[in-house]
Amino acid sequence: MDHTEASWKNENVISQLRNSIDNVAEAMGQAQSNPTAQTIQRAQNTVHQADSALQNAWAKSEHAEPIQRLEEQLNDSKKQLEQLKRNK
Repeated sequence: MDHTEASWKNENVISQLRNSIDNVAEAMGQAQSNPTAQTIQRAQNTVHQADSALQNAWAKSEHAEPIQRLEEQLNDSKKQLEQLKRNK
């Protein structure tokens, strides 16, 4: 694999992770503004998908810094989700 291909794959897994984190943020916003079983479940599902994307990024990327930042965002969303589930 040449450097260009490796760089593209690295950017792709980070981009996929970023998209997953964005989906979590959107789902969390909906769940917080309208905390129904359905919106909370959707948020939970997006968190699971983001966890998978995170593991994929750690396995395939050489750049830890962007992954760490995104992981922190995901962890914050997980805490918010747990709090939302407790308060429902």
